Amino acid sequence: MPCLDSGGSVRTVFVDFRKAVNLVNLNILYDKLRKYCIPDFLLLWFGSYLSNRQQRVRTNQFISS
Repeated sequence: MPCLDSGGSVRTVFVDFRKAVNLVNLNILYDKLRKYCIPDFLLLWFGSYLSNRQQRVRTNQFISS
């Protein structure tokens, strides 16, 4: 039996990391990670993950831009 049908509640937390990620200077981050001997290929992968990020929300058949 679904939670709402039985009088229960549903809690959801939405966290938008976009602004936090935009504040990170990737050059400073790379320098700090290099001090921990992180290999360059991982730094490049991590940098590609953090740059030019996009997100979408899908509800039923609707997908946001």
